[in-house]
Amino acid sequence: MKKTKENISNALLAEHKSETRDLAKKAEQIILNHDAEEDYDEVRGLLKDLIKKSNVALDDLLNLASEAEHPRAYEVLSGLIKTTAEVGDQLIGLQKTRHTLNDLNQGDKPAESNFTGAATNNFFIGSTEELQRLIKGKKDEVIDVGSD
Repeated sequence: MKKTKENISNALLAEHKSETRDLAKKAEQIILNHDAEEDYDEVRGLLKDLIKKSNVALDDLLNLASEAEHPRAYEVLSGLIKTTAEVGDQLIGLQKTRHTLNDLNQGDKPAESNFTGAATNNFFIGSTEELQRLIKGKKDEVIDVGSD
């Protein structure tokens, strides 16, 4: 009879430890998700703020470049335009990363696009080297754009 009570007690204790571990894992995951959400919101807000400030600076710099008609002013303006576009790309990348992580956490596959139409009037901001990489689908490889 004593062995049976010990067996029951041990079984209940093992079950309790298992449930405690499971609850601890769930609590940790909730905390990590909450931290990730806070970080996402903070970074998203920062990127949006940078875009707004860049737009204001672009307007001011455009006026300055128009008045000064100096090549360096236009060069700086061009750099700011490129930087602003890159921040926009980072914002989109942040969204894609968030959705990918959500899909992985939920065990779902990303939804496949059913779009089969052709895109027209596309606009690309970047160097010709970047465009060639994009067209050839080899973003990580270096492409020689020099003449022979």
